[in-house]
Amino acid sequence: VNNPDLDPLTLDAHDVRTLLNESVDDPYDFVTRSANAGFFYLNTEGRIVAVKFDEIGDYDVQLKGSGVTITLAGDTLPVDIEAPEALFGHDRLLISTGGSVVSNVVYGLRSGYSHVLLENYNRGFLIGLLRDSSHQDLLEDLLAAFHPEHTLYVNNVQWKTEADISDPLHEIQRIVFSAGIRNIPTFGDYLIGTVNYDGDIVIPRTVRSVEKYAFIQFENVGEDMVSISVNGLGSTPLVIHNQALRAGVSITGAEVTVLNQTDWEARLSAFPAGAITVVKNGNQITYSFENLPNRDSVVGYSVSVSGDTHTIRIYSEEGLVGIVEVDVTTIA
Repeated sequence: VNNPDLDPLTLDAHDVRTLLNESVDDPYDFVTRSANAGFFYLNTEGRIVAVKFDEIGDYDVQLKGSGVTITLAGDTLPVDIEAPEALFGHDRLLISTGGSVVSNVVYGLRSGYSHVLLENYNRGFLIGLLRDSSHQDLLEDLLAAFHPEHTLYVNNVQWKTEADISDPLHEIQRIVFSAGIRNIPTFGDYLIGTVNYDGDIVIPRTVRSVEKYAFIQFENVGEDMVSISVNGLGSTPLVIHNQALRAGVSITGAEVTVLNQTDWEARLSAFPAGAITVVKNGNQITYSFENLPNRDSVVGYSVSVSGDTHTIRIYSEEGLVGIVEVDVTTIA
């Protein structure tokens, strides 16, 4: 990672994957051919290596400096682990997305509820998943640390947890943002309680938009307000709704544009009508994006259904850029 504007120590695993794939025509999939090894980002060196899982804990990681080299040892699954990718140490982040049980579990946690790992989070499923892994104990500890009962998982569309936010005694220990996330959505349960999270929130550098009521459900921490910052460059463009945060809280570490409700709606309504066509064939609904402007910048979409209304949300490299509602009863 040779970029004078980036501090290698600030890069998360999904930052590295995103930055690499933004610079190449043929994206890397980060899937290893060996089930016994993974790709690791050594943040103190700013480089990527392929190392066997059995050896990465003792792998010599060096500190960059002016002729000074310090050898570090791995700190396997530290108690204060903040990222699934740091299960072998904060200075050797696993960036593989597949190819082994270890990588599947780590990337499954990073993917959140969109991944089968959390959709089927039960003891029987996990025992079957981990049975053939020589790192079963380590992975079980990792899964316990990021259990949905005390972890908030966030993707472009929703926040999700198995914690009962309405219970004042609940506790959120960790927040996991999905890989490549571009938008922080509204927290759906903001009216039924506040989130007990004793920590600061660091937004991934890939985020470009923050919706209304995204962080308003977070209580103050002690005498101080919860701190929200962006992991990355100060020039990162970030558009936020003026009701995204609790009063007195601000986002630091990025260039921020604040929009009121009218301007926010105008931004989304600027998305061209007819850019998405919907075809109905019996009970099957098909969405076509052939007429999307700047299709290369679109990173994904989501669909929610309420009765006969399908709401399509479009995400690009600029975050949430459009919301299209379609009444399927009007489709021939």
